[in-house]
Formats: sequence, structure tokens, C-alpha cells
Amino acid sequence: MRQPRRSRPSLPYRLARAVVRLAAVIALFGAGGLFVAHRPVPFLPFARAAAAELTQSVTIKDGSLSEISGCAVSVRNPGVLWVHNDSGDEPNLYAIRLSDGVLLATVRLTGAKAKDWEDMTISNGRLLVGDIGDNAGTRKSVRIYSVTEPTISLLKPDQILSLKAVTTSHTYPSGPRDAEALLVDPAGVPLIIDKLTGGVWNASGSGPMEKVANLGVSLVTGADLIPRGGGVLVRTYPFVYRLQPTGAVFSTVWKSTLSTVPSPLLPQAEAVCAGPDGSTGYTLSEARGKPVRIVAIRW
Repeated sequence: MRQPRRSRPSLPYRLARAVVRLAAVIALFGAGGLFVAHRPVPFLPFARAAAAELTQSVTIKDGSLSEISGCAVSVRNPGVLWVHNDSGDEPNLYAIRLSDGVLLATVRLTGAKAKDWEDMTISNGRLLVGDIGDNAGTRKSVRIYSVTEPTISLLKPDQILSLKAVTTSHTYPSGPRDAEALLVDPAGVPLIIDKLTGGVWNASGSGPMEKVANLGVSLVTGADLIPRGGGVLVRTYPFVYRLQPTGAVFSTVWKSTLSTVPSPLLPQAEAVCAGPDGSTGYTLSEARGKPVRIVAIRW
């Protein structure tokens, strides 16, 4: 059974999102070249991204999944990609078969609300979803929902499951921030990266979050931990970046140089996730009613 189509977002929300998209375009062009925030972006990687072909991509077959904002490569179900829609959907996760884009399962998170889901990840057998978006800057707190990753059949489409979500609530020490990126570090600490400043926030515990780093880039729309000590993937509107730690100390990753991962330019790109092999992953974008493509990336 397919899920009903989502209602259209409210006018204030659409206007706020339009402003963010305009800012993304403006941020690409600065005096002397291409920029994202205060870090210069070399022209050559930009040109390569613009010229890249979508030769390794799969189209999601379900038309209701048109605003993908987060993804996670399944550990328990090889060949499956977990995704979720942006705000306006029900609190659902969707399992997509990577070979052909077929929707295998819809998992409803009971006890959860989908106010503004912006990213997801997988860690220690659990799927985590970040209800962390705040375009208007009015939320007193944000939430992270988690469930144990279920086992699903790769041969049976349209499975329906319900799982009880564990909820944690988090606040910023200096007031609301908009964020679209969530990952979990090797020690199991959830980290939120805010969208406009690239601030990295420790979302463990129950008190106000602690800022642990600043990426020096803005318009961050997704992130994920790379397994096998590979560092961190960071998605911005124009680029996918990779950050690599120095030696065995993970925290050095935040001071490392941003390297561009080959990836085609995508409209409203908001999701990136790493595979278990530590050298491949996927990126997706919102499509605003058009088919969404799962694009394979490699570094």
C-alpha cells in the first residue's frame, strides 16, 4: 500500500525556503572567484562537478518521495538505502532497493513528530533522525529520534512497519539555529552541524549543546561519518566535501583541509551518506515533484 501524497507546505515555510535557496546562489559568487562562506572554492573542482554525468544513478520509483532530505546506507539489509522526506510528511522512514529504486518498506516512527526532519544516519545498529530544521529561527529545542534498524525483505515491495522511537531533546546555548546535518562520531556522540555557520555541536546529554568546532563553510545540508576511519562527508548545495582526521584521533578531522568529492551538481542537494566500505556513498536532492535520483559517489 502506497502512502498518501503529502500536503503542500505553508506559504511562510515556502517563502523562508526560497530565501535560503537564493542565499545559496549568492554565496557561490564572490569577489575573485567562487566561494562558500569564507573558504575559497577552487574553480577546477567546481567545473568538474558541473561537467559530471549522472552515469551511476538510480531513480526512486515512488513519486511521493520527492523531497528527500536525509539518507543512510543500511547495515542490516545490504542493498538498501534508508531515506526520509523533508517537512510536511508523516514521521516515516523509507527503505529503497538500491538496484532499481523500488520502495521496499515504510517504517512509521510512533511517538515521533515530523516537524522539520532534515537528516538521518545509522550508528551501532540504530537509525537516527534529526528533527533539527528551523528556517524561521523560532524553535526552543530540536529533537533526535532513534529506532533499532529493522530487518526487511528485499523481495517484497511496500512493506509497512511501526517502531517506537526513542526521543532526545536538545537546545543551543545562544538561541535557535537552523541545521540540516546530523552524524554520529566513532565514540557514539551525535553531532549536529548548523546550516549557516558550519558550527559543529555535541548533541549528547540533556543540557545545552556544546560547540566543538567550526567548519568554515556555510549552507551545510547534510553530513555523515565515513566508516573505517575515513573521516566525515559534508554536503553543501554545490559540493560534497570530505574531511580526513590526522592519525587515529578523530577530533583532528575538524581542522583538516576540505577536499572535494567528485559529484555532479544537483538541484537543492540535501542528503549524503557513506557506505560500509569507507570509500563509496550516495547523495540525493529534493526534486520538487520530479523523480529523485540516488547518485553514487566515490573518493
